[in-house]
Amino acid sequence: MKNEESNKPDAAPAPAATVSDDTKLPYFNDPRFQVIYEEWRVYSDFFSCLTQVLCEGRYSIKDLPTLKAVHDDAFTLYDIASGKKAASELFATLERNIAPQIFSAIVIDLANFVGPRLEKFLRETTDPALDDGAKLRAMDLLESLRNLATAQRAAELPCEQKNSGKGVN
Repeated sequence: MKNEESNKPDAAPAPAATVSDDTKLPYFNDPRFQVIYEEWRVYSDFFSCLTQVLCEGRYSIKDLPTLKAVHDDAFTLYDIASGKKAASELFATLERNIAPQIFSAIVIDLANFVGPRLEKFLRETTDPALDDGAKLRAMDLLESLRNLATAQRAAELPCEQKNSGKGVN
């Protein structure tokens, strides 16, 4: 005759053994073990923090090729900020690797940013290396930036505002 309890589903297995208390290991106090244990603890803490950064940052980095690319991109920015590389290298890379409409939006944003600063620079510069030809090219660029910004603002206006005052109902 079967016991009624034998018809019941098996009870949940006992929880897995928890991580043991390393201090109870017989060799824990051995100086050689302590050196290895301390190195392991430091590396363990480091990799735990690194894993958190890679998995919980603004973007997760799930593989080595992505990590290498992100690392390379960061150093490209450092090189630009330190004057080792020209910002134009970054924009050339962007132009090759992103959708044209996104690159266009970046260029327009950059034009809006650079325009006023270029104008101020040209007014205030006394750099003898900037010859008249370079100043004229810069002024032409500034005019193009102004035209681009004007066109962008016009494109952002609602239709009624674009047509006001032009006799269109």
